[in-house]
Amino acid sequence: MPVVNELLIKRPNAADQEPRQYMMEMSDHMITNEKLRIYERFNGDADEFSRWATPGERNLITDQEWNLIDELVQNVSIIQAGLASSGFEAKVRERVSEAIDDRQVRDVLFRLSKPRE
Repeated sequence: MPVVNELLIKRPNAADQEPRQYMMEMSDHMITNEKLRIYERFNGDADEFSRWATPGERNLITDQEWNLIDELVQNVSIIQAGLASSGFEAKVRERVSEAIDDRQVRDVLFRLSKPRE
């Protein structure tokens, strides 16, 4: 029988997680207008953020929140491009509602998700 690296067996794989489970882990991280403003200031570029963000900006948004915003922007972009199934769209809208409880902040997210010309 071949030897299998124990780390490979025990290490969780994000792709194996159910989207709902992942969102539950992220639910402590509400997305605010200020966090979206920071994300927009750096054009969604995490590398630029890590290099040029002020200490105040770094304290305001966590890596998990940045990644959540990035994921939501990408998923909403797919919906806006008409490439999503109705089931995918429903899941994304639910996730957006769980992460953002303010209508104006949701509007900013949807604006950020529009393709740039």
